[in-house]
Amino acid sequence: MFRGHPRRNAIRSTVVWLCFGAGDSFGQAGSAVPEALRGKEITEYFHAYVEAPGSTPDAVLQADNNLEIVFACREPRGAGELNQLSAPVLSSQLLLLESWGLLSRTEGERFQTKFPIIGPPQSEELRKIARTTAIKLAGELESDVRAFGGLLAARRWEPSAFSILFSLVLDDLVWEELEQQRVIQPRKPAPEHPFWVGTIWILYPARSFVTGTNTVSEKGVALKINWSPSALPSLGILLTGEGMQSLFSAAASPSPAVSEEVRKQFQGYGIFDDVGHWRVPRLTADAKHDEVYSASRRMAERIAHLLHDAFPDKDMERLMPYSTRSDRVVIAYHEIMWDLLEEWDRSGLVPTPRVLKGEGERKNVGSLVFVIAEPPPP
Repeated sequence: MFRGHPRRNAIRSTVVWLCFGAGDSFGQAGSAVPEALRGKEITEYFHAYVEAPGSTPDAVLQADNNLEIVFACREPRGAGELNQLSAPVLSSQLLLLESWGLLSRTEGERFQTKFPIIGPPQSEELRKIARTTAIKLAGELESDVRAFGGLLAARRWEPSAFSILFSLVLDDLVWEELEQQRVIQPRKPAPEHPFWVGTIWILYPARSFVTGTNTVSEKGVALKINWSPSALPSLGILLTGEGMQSLFSAAASPSPAVSEEVRKQFQGYGIFDDVGHWRVPRLTADAKHDEVYSASRRMAERIAHLLHDAFPDKDMERLMPYSTRSDRVVIAYHEIMWDLLEEWDRSGLVPTPRVLKGEGERKNVGSLVFVIAEPPPP
């Protein structure tokens, strides 16, 4: 199962997403996408919290002029109106977007975007509130984070502190806690959602820094790769289906060293040493016997509890009135956790790896990768 974004690679719902923020007319060809986003990588403003057996929705949006179509359809549009865009809109494009749950067909054969697109001034207010919440949480979590850093230092995993804290704690176990508490809806694949299930949204202007996690998991083993738009050139083969599957197969093997073929495939990434032994953290998902995993669980529980008490419910409902509470929490928590990371980086508590800022070398990519395995049966 693949979860994450980005990996370069027929749903009908009664819910229609209304999109917030100042709309752009498109009387002139090519003006549907806001000017602030033109030339930007889609990973800078399109976000996904999804489970997907194959490709993710961003792959569909990046094809042809599909992104223009969903921006144009923030208000219901007929096929004739859409032909005012920079390129002709084919009926096959509309069918694809509808099948993927990105557009809905309304009465009178008009199309409307089905996921949130949030722009100014709502996006600015949402981020201001999220920032205030994150600063409060950062203060309450400081001692927990310092203790967590000490545990990682004891295993000589300091270079991976950011990625474990983000990709395991904030971007994995906290979500599990929120799902278990029924704060957000579980992402369970179903026949009516064959391509993906979860929450997707566009929020602009783009943040100066975002990060995410790609996860490949099967049979009790999970490979996690922390990424950012700025790090994509350094991640190289790790973002391809072939690369991820090859690395995952090595992670799932009981052998302490990988084959010479795999070692050479990932040479220069800082993942294996010269004889093929792993240089990245390998954790056991056992709260009783793996101290780092146990501490990760405790921190996730604490963050979920603090978030429950501090979550700005009324403000989020006002800013996203047509979305479900589950989706509001997903969208707001993403902003909060990115603000938490920025606050920890600013204070020097958990520095952001230079490679995630687009400044580091490929040999440092190993600090963005780690493996978690279920404990062997008793």
